[in-house]
Amino acid sequence: MLRKKLILALLLIGSISLLASCSKDDGDKTYYYSAGFASFSFSSSGDLSSNLEKMIEEMTTIESVFYTELEVTSSPFSLTGSQEKCDLQVRTACEAAAETLRAVSWHGTYSYDVINVSTEEVVFSLALGEPEAAEE
Repeated sequence: MLRKKLILALLLIGSISLLASCSKDDGDKTYYYSAGFASFSFSSSGDLSSNLEKMIEEMTTIESVFYTELEVTSSPFSLTGSQEKCDLQVRTACEAAAETLRAVSWHGTYSYDVINVSTEEVVFSLALGEPEAAEE
């Protein structure tokens, strides 16, 4: 009789633990993000070919710094968790990228956005170059 009660109690505890662990993940979803240039421009003075090369070099640098901080290799990319947690992870990585990029003198002007495609919200936006760049 005691053994039966013990087994029943263990089964009950196991069931409660299983239900509790499943409910913790109920808010976790996969969110998709897109990172890229919203706009860019380059001075029209000088040699078109060298300006184009410089612009491509700068854009590649900007994108590379963002990808490195975001720990991704391409866009779009995805994260799994709550929306708040995923957006915070993206925003934190983007702030680190922005800090690095603000220390550079740019020849062109660039606006780089990271968008939560799942919610259609801009998670981070950065403007670089002349005129005086300001984060939105």
